[in-house]
Amino acid sequence: MEIKIEGLDEISRMFEEIIIRLERMEKAQKTGKTITVKEICEIEGVGLSLIKTSARYLLPRFGESAYPDGVKRWDVEEFYKWRRIPVEERKRMFKEKLETRDR
Repeated sequence: MEIKIEGLDEISRMFEEIIIRLERMEKAQKTGKTITVKEICEIEGVGLSLIKTSARYLLPRFGESAYPDGVKRWDVEEFYKWRRIPVEERKRMFKEKLETRDR
């Protein structure tokens, strides 16, 4: 007797994506105390051009680097603290920041 569960392939694909993201997060934590935009792109599963334009809410401080010189980067702990805020909340915060800046 064969039991077919509808949507099992989709669930399997979603778990694979989660595992890949967790592996990328683990790699970022092991590489040092800072995390770059490129590493955040890998973790979030988005492209560099997207994160630099319309998805800046995925970056801590909305893309403002924690370090004034060199590559944009943040402390890994700051990134994970930022990531714990729900995406929709970060989008709302980013929108408010843009509205305030444009006044």
